[in-house]
Amino acid sequence: MPSERAETVSRGTAILLSAAAFLLYMVSGGMRCNMGLIVKALAAHVSLSYEEVSFVAAAGQLMYGVT
Repeated sequence: MPSERAETVSRGTAILLSAAAFLLYMVSGGMRCNMGLIVKALAAHVSLSYEEVSFVAAAGQLMYGVT
């Protein structure tokens, strides 16, 4: 029976990975919740209509929910 080599992760690495995952989740959750606040400014900045930006935001919400 071959011996299995257990690989360990240092505590610092585990904390760093957990913090990075938390920050990514926090930013994505904040963007999803606050999209309605920035649609008008975003539409003006990219020279698109309010409806076009809203549609893209809705498609993004749908894709986030599906995956």
